[in-house]
Parts: sequence; structure tokens; C-alpha cells
Amino acid sequence: GVLDLAEEDYGDARAIAWASDYLRRDHDKPFFLAVGTFRPHLPCYAPQHYFDRYPQNRIQLPPILDTDIEHLPPTGQQFAAARRNCYEKVIEHDQFEAAVQAYLACITFADAQIGRLLTALEQSHHADNTLIVFFSDNGFHLGEKQHWHKSTLWERATHVPFVISGPGIQTPGTSTDRPVSLQDIYPTLVDLCDLPERPNYPLDGESLCP
Repeated sequence: GVLDLAEEDYGDARAIAWASDYLRRDHDKPFFLAVGTFRPHLPCYAPQHYFDRYPQNRIQLPPILDTDIEHLPPTGQQFAAARRNCYEKVIEHDQFEAAVQAYLACITFADAQIGRLLTALEQSHHADNTLIVFFSDNGFHLGEKQHWHKSTLWERATHVPFVISGPGIQTPGTSTDRPVSLQDIYPTLVDLCDLPERPNYPLDGESLCP
């Protein structure tokens, strides 16, 4: 739903405002700035005009097939059944369209905040020497396999947006279909920033520079 707040008073908007102000300052030394938005995440709150972009009568629901879970092995059945009461409540109270609408609104709200942050970077003195790493923590089921939430091993939950941009990226705008991990972020930044290696600090990830 919609909170009784001005858009700039939502937590995510305030976090982005703080980070944007940080980028506008002069800095004598290199800095690392981690900025997170809580949305899209339950509970799904966003300003009204983001809901207005997705009228409920035009919401396209994900296909839900009764046979989706019949063929699953026991472990898959357990994944699908976890927190099934959330999915059942959505269906029982006829809130499927409203729930998907709210998720879409929160994604668009988060996207707008990221846009504000990138604009602040572009208008700062740091645009030409700043690396940007954009990612999320997990995907989210919206009823697929009668599951609402995360914590499964299917593509819906394990695939996330992951973009690296900035100085040292030799082929901007390209993508790869090779599987990678978020654990690869740290060794990639070490590589791109030409930082010294730490041989006594073992890493599970690998640099993605190649």
C-alpha cells in the first residue's frame, strides 16, 4: 500500500538523498560508498503514483499450474511449501493482482531512487573515476510453484541483476551468460582498482575482469 508520507520521507528516498549529498562533496582520498534500498521487499510500500503505473485490471499474473509441484522431488517440494501460507492468504483473499501490483510499484520506486543516485554522481566531480556495482540480494517468487517469497534454488530466486560500470571496463554495454557469484564482487574490485593482493586472505570468489 501507500504510506501517509511525502515521497522524500520514505526511508529509501532519505538514504538516496544522504548518498547524493555525499557524492556532491569534495573528497581528498578514494572512498567506498555502499548504498542500499529496502525496496522491493516486504512489506510493499511505495508512493501512490508508482501504483498508478500498474492498474490492477492490466496486471499480468505469472502462470500457476497445479502440475508445477507434482513432479518435484522431496527437497523441491519442501522449497515450494516453505511459507506457503503467504501464497494461500493472497489467493484466499483475492489479492493476487494487488500483491503483484505492489511488487511492481516497489521495483519502480527503487529504480527511480537508483536513477536519482546516478544523476547525483554524473553531476559530481567523481563521475569519471568512480566504479559502480549494482546488484540485488535475491530474486523473488510471485506465486510460481505456489510459492511467495525467496529461499528456493530455482532461477526465479537465484538470478539477480548484476552490473559493473565505470573506469577500466573495456567493453561497456556487453553481457555474459557465464554463471557468476556475488562473492566475485570483492576480488573484481581489487582487480579494477589495482589494489594489492592479500595472499593470506583466501577468497571464495574470482575476479570477473577476464
